[in-house]
Amino acid sequence: MNRRTFWAVSALLAMITLPLAIHNTYQDWLVYKHGVIVESTVVFLLADDIMIELQGKTYKKYVGDDSRADFRVGDKLRMKYLPGKEPLFEKQNPLVWGAIWLFFTLLWGIVSVWKFRKKPPQSFVIH
Repeated sequence: MNRRTFWAVSALLAMITLPLAIHNTYQDWLVYKHGVIVESTVVFLLADDIMIELQGKTYKKYVGDDSRADFRVGDKLRMKYLPGKEPLFEKQNPLVWGAIWLFFTLLWGIVSVWKFRKKPPQSFVIH
């Protein structure tokens, strides 16, 4: 694979990822802004995730390897919930990680498009 093909594919992937990042961040923001606090129950423990039951539905939530030890099956958790959306932990702010994800996806797209060009700007060429 030559250099231009690599950067063209990279730019295409960034363009596909950006709308997904925007959509997921917006969905989490809706829960954060308009959700209500409800109680859920831990029903299963996985490697880095927990399975919780909330209003008759089961959701998988990432907690990380370090935090997983803090949970036990049957524990009650307070979650922020909006019907039809994925619940958030009570104090989880999705805008921080969402903004970071959007920034790096946008940066990835800009760098990919810039590197895809046939002739880079002369100020960046090293002789």
